[in-house]
Amino acid sequence: MKRIGMNIVGWLLNISDWSHVDRIAGPVLVSPLLQQRSSWFWLLLAFLALAGIVYAYYFLSTARASRRMRLLMATLRFAALALLLLTLFDPRLRLVRSRSYRPKVLVVFDDTQSMTAADNVNRARAERLAAKYQLASISEVENRTRLQWLHALIRGGGFQNGGSNREGFQSIVARLQERKDCDLEFFRISADGVEPLEQERASPANAATIDLADLAARLTGAARPTDLNAALRKLAALRRGAPVAAVIMFSDFAHNAGDSPIARSTGGVSAAESLAAPISTIGLGEAASRDISVQLLSDARWKRGEETFVVAKVRQQGFDGQSIRLTIRGEERVTGDSGGNVNSNQGSSVRLRIGEKNVSLNGAETYVEFPFTPRVAGAFSIIAETEVLAGEQQRENNRVSQEITIIDDYLRLLYLAEQPSWEWRFVKEVFHRDVLVGVDGFRTFLDTSSPRVREENSFFLPAFPPARRDFFNADVIFLGEMPPARLDDRFLGMLREYVGVFGGGLVVIAGPRHGAAGLKPLADLLPVVLNDDPPVFDVKEFTPRLTAEAERYPFMRLHENETENREAWQALRRLSWRQPVAQLHERADALLEHPEKTCADGVTPQPLIAIRRYGNGEVVFMAADEMWRLRRLHGDKFYRKFWSQLIYRLGMSHPLGAGKRFVLSADRRRYRSGEQAVLRIDAYDLEYRPLRAEDWPSLEVTLFVAGETTASFKAIPVAEGRYEVQTPLAAAGEYVARVQDPLAEQAHEVRFDVVESDIEMRRLARDERLQKAIAAQTGGKSYDLLSVDKMITDLTISPQKETQTRLHRLWSTPLWFMLVVGALFSEWTLRKLSHLK
Repeated sequence: MKRIGMNIVGWLLNISDWSHVDRIAGPVLVSPLLQQRSSWFWLLLAFLALAGIVYAYYFLSTARASRRMRLLMATLRFAALALLLLTLFDPRLRLVRSRSYRPKVLVVFDDTQSMTAADNVNRARAERLAAKYQLASISEVENRTRLQWLHALIRGGGFQNGGSNREGFQSIVARLQERKDCDLEFFRISADGVEPLEQERASPANAATIDLADLAARLTGAARPTDLNAALRKLAALRRGAPVAAVIMFSDFAHNAGDSPIARSTGGVSAAESLAAPISTIGLGEAASRDISVQLLSDARWKRGEETFVVAKVRQQGFDGQSIRLTIRGEERVTGDSGGNVNSNQGSSVRLRIGEKNVSLNGAETYVEFPFTPRVAGAFSIIAETEVLAGEQQRENNRVSQEITIIDDYLRLLYLAEQPSWEWRFVKEVFHRDVLVGVDGFRTFLDTSSPRVREENSFFLPAFPPARRDFFNADVIFLGEMPPARLDDRFLGMLREYVGVFGGGLVVIAGPRHGAAGLKPLADLLPVVLNDDPPVFDVKEFTPRLTAEAERYPFMRLHENETENREAWQALRRLSWRQPVAQLHERADALLEHPEKTCADGVTPQPLIAIRRYGNGEVVFMAADEMWRLRRLHGDKFYRKFWSQLIYRLGMSHPLGAGKRFVLSADRRRYRSGEQAVLRIDAYDLEYRPLRAEDWPSLEVTLFVAGETTASFKAIPVAEGRYEVQTPLAAAGEYVARVQDPLAEQAHEVRFDVVESDIEMRRLARDERLQKAIAAQTGGKSYDLLSVDKMITDLTISPQKETQTRLHRLWSTPLWFMLVVGALFSEWTLRKLSHLK
C-alpha cells in the first residue's frame, strides 16, 4: 500500500523518481518579476485586491444564497483565481534528495627523475628493511633506487633484477583493493602536474583484471621537475564535483619548482587543502643524505678599492668532525668601464685570487668570511668550491658561482630640504669623505638658499624640482623637510617613477616645522600610515628598541656584537622631538621603535625607522631628523657606518647614474638546456622618458655562445619603456646577449649559463619536513618504508553521501491542474445548487 501511495503522489506531482526524494523543503516562486524586494509588496497587494473583489461580489450581488454558502463560494473562486495568478510567477517545489556511493580514494605515484636516485642506507636501517620486507639479505636493500622501492610496493614479491628468490612481501596496492570499501583511482606526478594512470581499471569491482606489474612498469622516473603544488591543484581540478574520501601519495617530496604545496594562496587554501581530503604521505628515500654544499652570500656589486667580505655558507650532513678545503676565486666575465657598463671587447682576461681555507665541519652550517679588496673593475663570476669527500651522494652542489660587478664609479646622492639642519650638515660631511661618494657625488637643494649661491656653486642644484636628467641620475635621494606647497604633482610624479620604475632609493626624513602636513603628499610612498598628530617634543629619555626584523638589514648593525650594537643605538635616547604616525604600513618593516609610545591601535609601538618596498625600489622613513645624535659618545664611527651601509643598500641595488636609463637583463642567471630565456630591455631616452618602438624599430638582441653568434632577435615592446626577447636554449654553454644602446652608441651585455644538470638531482634527501606538513595540514598521517603497512589500517573511509536540491515546477503537474479545475467546478456546482446564474 505504501508503494502504491508513493506512486500516486509521484504521479500527482509529475515526479518519476519520487522514491528517492528525502523531503520537500517547501515551495518557492522563481519568476524574474520577483527579483526585487518591492515586487513582493505588489504581489501581496494583488492578492488582497483579488480577495476584496471576489468577496465583495459574493456578498453584495448574491443575496439569495445563505451567508455560509456565499462565504464558501467566494473562497473557492478566490482559490482558483489565486492559483492562476501564482502560475504567472512559476511556483516550484524545493525537493531534497540524497544518495550514498562508494568513496573515491586517489593513489598518486611520484614519477619524476629524483625517484631514480639511490640512497645510502645505513646498516641498522637496512637490516630492519630486509626483515620487514622478507628479503634474503641487506644487499637487496643497498643501492636500491626509490623507483625500485615504489615498483616493489605496487607489485609486491621483492625486487626485480637480483631480488630475493622468496615469495616476498604483499603489494600495498593489492592490500588496498582487498578493503572493498572504496574505489581506487591511480595518478602519476608528471611534467604537466599529474595525469591518470590506469584509471579505467582502478575499481575493486574489477580489481582482478589489474596487472600490477604493468601498472608499476608505467612509472619510469622520466618526468621533471617536481612541482607538487601544480600536481595537487591539477588533481583537484580533475576531480572537481566528485568528492574525494582520501588521497595516498607515494613520493620523495623533493619539491623543486613552483610555489610550496602547503603555502596558502590569496584565497586562503593551499594546494594540499584544495582536494578537501586527508592526504596520507608515504615517503620514499632517506630523509638524511650524506652531502656537502656551498653557497655564496655576497653583494652583487662591489666598489673598486673598497674592502668587502666574501661570505660562503657551507652546509653538511653526515660528515661531523671532518674538515674540507674551501677555495674562492673570481674569473672575469666582462670588462667594465667607469660607469659600470660592459664592453667585452676591451681588456684582457683577469682572475681574482680571493682565498682558501680549511673548514671544520661542526654543525649543519658553517659561515666562512674572506676579506677582499678588488683592484680592477669589471663583471666577474665568483666561484666557491669545496673538495668532494668519500660517501657524498651529490657532487654538483660542491661548486657554486655568483655574478658580481666591480665598479669604478661613485654613488650620486641628492639631498632636498627647506633649509640646512644638523642632519644635513653631518650627512654632507660624512659623504664628502666617503670613497663611495666623494665630492662629486653629493648634490643638494635648499629652498632657503640664495638664488645666486645656487647659480654659482656647483654643489647646489639651481632649481626645484630638479631637471629630469639630474633627478633620475641620482642613486639615492634624501628628502628632508620641505614646505607642502613645494611638493607639487610634477615632483611627486617624478619621485614615484624614480623609485617604482627605476628602482631608486628614497630616504624620507621628517621635520619638526611642518610635521605630518609636510609628509601627507608622500603618503602613498611611505612605510607608515600618517595621521594629523603634530610633532611630539619629548623631554623624557627613552631607550630605542631594535625590532626582530632589524637583524635582516645590515645598515642596522652598527657593531658586530649584539650587545654593543644595542648600546650604540641608545645614543638616540635624547631625541628632542619625533613625528608620531597612525600605524605601520602593511608591507613595511619597523626597524627601530619607541619602547613605550604606541600607534593608534594602542598596541603597535611607534616606529622611529621603517622601510618598505615600493615598485622596484625601497623607501626608508625616519621619524626625526636627529640621526646625528649617533655621534654622541662615539664620534663619526657609528653615524658614518649607518649612512654608508644604508646608501650602499639603496644605491647599489640598481645600475648607477645614467646606467639606469638603458638596462639589459635576463630573468635568470642559470638555465637548463631546453628551457627558454626571457631577456628584458628597460630603455629610456636621455631625459628618462620611455624609448618608443616607432622611433627605434631596429632594437635587436644578438646571442653568442662560445664566442660565436647564434642568432639575432628583434626586441618586442611589452610596455612603455620595456622590451622583451624570448629565446629557446638548446645547448649547454656560456651565453652572452648583447644589445646596442641607440642613443649612447654603447653595447650592453648580460651573461648566463645553460647547463645539462637537472635540478631534480641537486637535492637527494627526502624532504621529510614537507611530507609531514602536507599530511598534518590535511588531517592525514605520514609514513615511510618501515611504517607504510600501518597506513592500510589507519585509513578510515566512510560511505559518501551526496545531497542534492532541485526545483520542480508545480504549475505543469496534474495536482496543480486538478486544484484549479476542482476549485472552479466546485464553485460552479454550489452556484447551481443555490440557483444562481
